[in-house]
Amino acid sequence: MEQEAIILNSNPEHLTELASQSEELARLVAQNPHAPSELLEKLSQSKDRLTREAVTGNPNTATEVLFELGKEFPEQLLENPAFPLLSLKHPNFLERMPSQTLYRLLDATRGKEALLESLCNHPSFSVRHVGGHFLFHNHFEREWLERFVESPYQDIRAAIASKRSTPISVLEKLSKDSDSAVRAAIASNRSTPISVLEKLLKDSDSEVRAAIASNRSTPISVFEKLLEDSDSSVRVAIAANHHTPISVFEKLLKNSDSSVRVKIAIAANGHGPISVFEKLSEDSDSKVRAAIAANGHGPISVFEKLLEDSDSEVRIALAANYHTPISVLEKLLEDSDSSVRVKVAENPRTPISVLEKLSNPEHLTELASQSEQLSRLVAKNPHAPSGLLEKLSQSKDRLTREAVTGNPNTATEVLFELGKEFPEQLLENPVFPLLSLEHPNFLEIMPSQTRYRLLNSTRGKEALLELFCNHPSSSVRRVGCDCLRRIYYEHEWLERFVESPYEDIRTAIAANHRTPIPVLEKLSKDSNSFVRAEVASNPTTPVSILAELIYDSNSGIRERIVKDKRLPASILEEFCRSTVLAEESVHFRLSVARRVQSAATLELLGKDCHSEVRKAVAKNQNTPVSVLELLANHDFPEVRRAVAKNPTTPVEILHRLASDRVINVRTAVARNPSTARETLEILACDSRQQVRTALAKNPSLELLILEMLAGDEIATVRQSAIKKLSQRMGTLFYDLYCS
Repeated sequence: MEQEAIILNSNPEHLTELASQSEELARLVAQNPHAPSELLEKLSQSKDRLTREAVTGNPNTATEVLFELGKEFPEQLLENPAFPLLSLKHPNFLERMPSQTLYRLLDATRGKEALLESLCNHPSFSVRHVGGHFLFHNHFEREWLERFVESPYQDIRAAIASKRSTPISVLEKLSKDSDSAVRAAIASNRSTPISVLEKLLKDSDSEVRAAIASNRSTPISVFEKLLEDSDSSVRVAIAANHHTPISVFEKLLKNSDSSVRVKIAIAANGHGPISVFEKLSEDSDSKVRAAIAANGHGPISVFEKLLEDSDSEVRIALAANYHTPISVLEKLLEDSDSSVRVKVAENPRTPISVLEKLSNPEHLTELASQSEQLSRLVAKNPHAPSGLLEKLSQSKDRLTREAVTGNPNTATEVLFELGKEFPEQLLENPVFPLLSLEHPNFLEIMPSQTRYRLLNSTRGKEALLELFCNHPSSSVRRVGCDCLRRIYYEHEWLERFVESPYEDIRTAIAANHRTPIPVLEKLSKDSNSFVRAEVASNPTTPVSILAELIYDSNSGIRERIVKDKRLPASILEEFCRSTVLAEESVHFRLSVARRVQSAATLELLGKDCHSEVRKAVAKNQNTPVSVLELLANHDFPEVRRAVAKNPTTPVEILHRLASDRVINVRTAVARNPSTARETLEILACDSRQQVRTALAKNPSLELLILEMLAGDEIATVRQSAIKKLSQRMGTLFYDLYCS
């Protein structure tokens, strides 16, 4: 098969079949250049990596499939014989190729010059972007970079200008670029020499000067000159730069021309001096104060001052700040503005212990309506009003409902409903142990589904189960009974229920397949027949107990015992000798007739008034010949048929039954492997095709009779005979007959 998978002129359908047989064959087929492209596309989705890799190198793989596989196997795509021809077949193939594949191709070739140059000089921006990105993140020699300095595309020049490892000579050339975006890239490059930055200070474009102001390597002397810039965007950039010297910050603030934008930028800068923060926290513009409130590096004294700010937007910013001290958040939680309180509750820094102190019902209701996260927090709050908790119990959010279940303030009826879904949380609720005091009948008003979930979640926790099992209400006990039927309990623990006044409890224990034998022994003597019946039906009840229960006064129990195949025949026959069988039920006698071996008992049952009992005797292989002789003459055809089926029936009786007027009786004789040859020959000439068809299936039938039936005029008879012959003589014979 491996050879077939790699043969060049293999049939496509055959290759498809081979590929489906094993991973090894699929890999070989994936390498075959004559494999159809549809099959290769299917193999490209294989879970096997080696198969996908082979498809990537196959010249017959469709272009779009190759492009997708190139993301995973760039080397194999480049080595594919069809790859160099793609530019002829698809002039725009680089545009069609996914960006991820282009990146992987460049990585695989380590920026192979020809490919990178194609990308960087491509008219499409999306293609050039890949080349520019690669230029920016990888090292290249100065000579090679210089060829792109004169690139007609601004984005390529800007990529080189932004690159920290770009040689100084190249940076100097690009600092004179006609495009302001390229000059701005030079101005923001931390490797740009100070001499170049000083020249760019005079640049006519404010974006270039702003880029110098945002450069982390800009020296203080350059910052000093930038302070005099007439464009506010430059001063904003100075204010936002984390490396701006403190002296420059102070001069910015003293400048009467400092706009709100500049102040906000300083306020948002996490590296400003404390003196600056304190001054801005008293600014007349609320936006500036809000920026200070949102700053993660502000001093505590400033946060405490802003706590009393008259503008709610400032307090909202303070409430949302992750670095706001907990003491401040705690005070903000009582703020008169709801938006402030919501932000405090949403702040991950706010401890749950603080949120739990919130007791105003209106505030809690307001918070719960804001988001799922807040509704969960409110649902846990022990001060939440029961009306609100009832509303939250209908939430679509599972975690909210779960929190309500554990809340001690949740109404009893709501708890019972939620217990269906969250039994563990209901049991852990502090009020659960107190429910029996508040509602003496609490187990009765609890939905049955909740009762089941409670017991299942605790695996029949003893204290709770005992409560259920000793309850006067049968509907409550039913849940306890279910646990007692299914779950294993220690012998000592079950003993307390053996004397339970409730028969359903004792019955449940008797039905449990893991109930200890000593407990079953006690229950087998129970005064209630239903309990004893469950012991009799339990498959783990030992034979010694069954041997006693067969003498039970209840006929239903005796019927169950006699059907149990574990009961030895000797015990059954001993019982039959000690009782009047005719007084037992039909079902009991029927079971005895099927299992008993005693000739005397079978002879007695062979004369039974019920035909089904006599039929069972006729089927029993231990039935004496004299009884079979008697039953072979029975008026009821099904009894005679049972005799005809019995393999221990003597050949003489079978011979006589072969002439029976009922087809089903003769059919049974025809199938019986004990039927004599002479009788079978007679049946081969039977006028009814059903008899002859049955005869053809007899395992003891001789070949001569089978051959005769193989020529029968009825098709079903012939087919049955030919099939039997083929089983004995082989398929060649069968094929000859069929032809």
